[in-house]
Amino acid sequence: MATRVDSTHSSEASGLAFERFRDALEGRATGYPRGAIFVPSDAPYTQKTLLRALREGQPAVVVFPDGQERIVRGESPESPGGSHLAAARAWLAGRGSRA
Repeated sequence: MATRVDSTHSSEASGLAFERFRDALEGRATGYPRGAIFVPSDAPYTQKTLLRALREGQPAVVVFPDGQERIVRGESPESPGGSHLAAARAWLAGRGSRA
């Protein structure tokens, strides 16, 4: 079950993130990891929220304005899959340079 949506920024992506969070919470959507947070891709806090979730091992659903989404599963840096954190940082760094 979803736990929260990080959305204080009003945008197309934040509206979609909230809708998907609500649908997951109310059982109308399946396939989201238990405890996932929903993060709009175009919010000013996206990078900080996503990196925090990854560090804490919490799954995140990044929702884009066009309706696409990416599910990112957090893992601790000590775990065998810890390279996901480095990959996420690289992806976010590239995203910031295009903004």
